[in-house]
Amino acid sequence: WNVLDKEYPESEAPDEFDRQTNKHNAYAVPRRRLFIDGGGYIKKLDKALGSNEKKLLIKGQSGGGKSALMANWASSWRAQHPKDYLLEHYTASSPDASRSENLVRRLIEFIKRTTSSADEIATDQDKLFASLPVWLSIASSYAEKRGGRWIFALDALNGLQDISDLRWFPTFLPQHIHIVVSTLAGEVEEALEQKGRWRTIKVKPLSTNNRLQLMQSILQNFNKTLPKELERKILKHPLVSNPLFLKTLAEELRTFGVHKELADRIDYYLTSKTLDDLFEGVLDRVEDDFGEKEVKDAMVGIWGSRYGLAETELFGFTGLVPATWAPIYHALEEAFLDSAGLITFAHDFMRIAVSDRYLEGNNTLPDEGQSAKALQLRRDAHVKLAKWFESQLIDERTVEEIPYQWLMAEDWKGLKACLTSFDIFYAMQKYRGEAELLYYWLVLEEEAGANIEDDYEVAWKEWKLKKDTDDTAETAQSLGNFLSYSGRYGEFNLELQRQALKIREKVHGPEHPSTATSLNNL
Repeated sequence: WNVLDKEYPESEAPDEFDRQTNKHNAYAVPRRRLFIDGGGYIKKLDKALGSNEKKLLIKGQSGGGKSALMANWASSWRAQHPKDYLLEHYTASSPDASRSENLVRRLIEFIKRTTSSADEIATDQDKLFASLPVWLSIASSYAEKRGGRWIFALDALNGLQDISDLRWFPTFLPQHIHIVVSTLAGEVEEALEQKGRWRTIKVKPLSTNNRLQLMQSILQNFNKTLPKELERKILKHPLVSNPLFLKTLAEELRTFGVHKELADRIDYYLTSKTLDDLFEGVLDRVEDDFGEKEVKDAMVGIWGSRYGLAETELFGFTGLVPATWAPIYHALEEAFLDSAGLITFAHDFMRIAVSDRYLEGNNTLPDEGQSAKALQLRRDAHVKLAKWFESQLIDERTVEEIPYQWLMAEDWKGLKACLTSFDIFYAMQKYRGEAELLYYWLVLEEEAGANIEDDYEVAWKEWKLKKDTDDTAETAQSLGNFLSYSGRYGEFNLELQRQALKIREKVHGPEHPSTATSLNNL
């Protein structure tokens, strides 16, 4: 403990911005370990920035190496241009990183810290978005006086959970400001194209030479090689131009220990028609090694979770013990992402593979096109997660999952019961906010004929709070304010506000600020 305290003193504990930066760095590090720049993409990015291009767009197929390119290019550029102000943001590095508000706030915080600005960062989302051009101007002026340039490297922008129209994204960039974005085709790419001209760099499938080089490099890291005839067989497969397919296949082969059966194993993997087929093969191998039930329970739990599961949650939910889970985790480590202590899938290919293998899913169909059995298996997985989280202490983490799980299960009775629970209502207000709470209620009203005000009036009576206490006044005011936020100004809302005012007049007196707040709310 003395060594740890000396190395990581309490007085130097990282703040929220630094903790987020650590997550982005942790995401980038493994993507720098093995990168073959067969297309000369780093040079292309360097050249474009050298000619003062302000907007660079990296495009390519899923699993094609865009994140690895971004991570390696950023590291190279930072080493060669130490005077530049470079910020990397990977939307897949954590759940928080994939929210537009958090991305914009991080960009602004980076500018504020670098420039030592005394200006406050807006807390309201709309004001935050509106302030971004102002902060970019501050950054530009700072670079004008001190030299260097600002480069914001935004990876996998298509991974944003919200505001895919990018209304916050600046159309005009001041001098000394440059943005490098990677994305898949779709809504985000279309929104970017509405923001002006982009210098596009397309990441193409691996060339034949690069495929061989990548596969040999992975195997050589573990002192492994393949016979030439097996190499040729692998390189004929139509998916080997995708780096993720080739890396995953090579990782599987280097762990396979029965040399006489190697050719058959390769044939098995090469039956894959899609990347998720390959990951089903990986799951099959891990089941053989560590147990079908154990692997299935863990994978379905992670699949059903909102943001992933902590190891302690995984153990509690599945009944696995560390000694059983550890080899499964390490066997599938490349397909996992550890995000702020939550284990989730690193890409959708593994998510689809889990759905196909354990939940009878069909990735070519939307949910309404799935079989009745597949839909029921998914709902059962979500109900099981909801009930397990409800058995735990209601806190910031559990309230993230419980209503989400009932929603995904389309269990409207369970969702309504959780939203009208006193503990969950309080935790939702404290940790998740009124907007998310209202979203769940709007779905309930649409799907199950619920009524926010009527249902909370019933719940209020069931809560049986103590009379004439400040806690009761606070709860009445909080519930009334949520109803007002929801546009529900009926008699029950008025009664809640009257109760809050009456209690506070009695407890604090007529001149107290809390009383004034209650009067204003009424």
